[in-house]
Amino acid sequence: MKKQKKGRIKRIYTSLRYRMISISVTVMVFIAVMLAAMLVELHNNQEQYMSMYQKDQQQFIDQLANTLTYMMENGKTEQDVITYMGDEIEASGSRFFVLTKDDTVLFAKNDITTKCLGSLKDKKTFYKSMEQQDVTIQRAALLREFQNYELCVVSDVYSVKAEGNLNKHQYYILLVVAIMSLVLVSLLVTMLGYWNRTEKQLEGTEKELDLRNEKMEQISQETGTLTGDKTDLLTKEEVTGIIKSKKAEFYNIYTIKMLLQKSEDADLKPLQILFVNVVMGNRYFTKDQIFNAMERIQDQLRPVEVMGEIRRGRFVILAYRTPYETAKKREQEITALCKQIEKEKGFAIRCQLVEEDERKAIERFEQAQTEDMA
Repeated sequence: MKKQKKGRIKRIYTSLRYRMISISVTVMVFIAVMLAAMLVELHNNQEQYMSMYQKDQQQFIDQLANTLTYMMENGKTEQDVITYMGDEIEASGSRFFVLTKDDTVLFAKNDITTKCLGSLKDKKTFYKSMEQQDVTIQRAALLREFQNYELCVVSDVYSVKAEGNLNKHQYYILLVVAIMSLVLVSLLVTMLGYWNRTEKQLEGTEKELDLRNEKMEQISQETGTLTGDKTDLLTKEEVTGIIKSKKAEFYNIYTIKMLLQKSEDADLKPLQILFVNVVMGNRYFTKDQIFNAMERIQDQLRPVEVMGEIRRGRFVILAYRTPYETAKKREQEITALCKQIEKEKGFAIRCQLVEEDERKAIERFEQAQTEDMA
């Protein structure tokens, strides 16, 4: 079940049909989560700012209550205190001070506002009216025998946030997030378009390669190829890739080169090349004489070795998955067999192992081709 689920998820994000929708939804969800986290952070920042502001206002109102208590203890009348608040304490549209005694409002903001309070002269009614607005209120009672007097400061929350540039800060952050989201969406659309075009091109290329591979497979079946453990040969058909003698079959030069070109697979290495040449000299040997001698060598080949004729009297053995040391031993064994054939048939055969190096097998073969091994 887990594998099927993973397969469905992978198909959703890689399929040409569903990829654009799935990736777009994922990006939109990411933007929404990022925006939500940003809004939560901005809200927490505003709450922290307002909490610090309220603490500062509470400290100020406590100090002001101490000042008014000191004035009244030193003989100042209630009217003197009201006059002091109206003249000395600064008030604005965003913040003002209120002084109450028992259940009556004695002073609110300034003299004009105080005279116009009407029913709001009642302390409970006044505070109830203030609480219905978006304001913050800090209170402090005067000390000792003046505790029936209460002082408070009323602050407009919106104005406080504006003075702290919180709204502007929030606006700029949201603007940056919006721009980033727009850029991200633009990049997404561009990348998805590019991916889709590239995938369509790849699909076309894959189809073309499949057709070419089918043709190559057909050619390989006609000329012989490596299958199974990559050293066994397919059944040879009567085509130009095979040279037949009375008892054996040898690959021709074209098939040998094709095998060499396909021999760079790691499973086939190391590959050793041995040349087996009939020493012609001034004598002439018939095709049957040459093939009869080579048939005896072919009978001694191992399963990982194949043999082919390069040209008249010149043969090659390809030894797959054969270390160089093993190939040296094989060279000695084949040389011994060649000497035995020379005694019986009367013509010399030479066997030579091509040196192993970092070059490709076809390159070693081509260079050795140019050397005289007689």
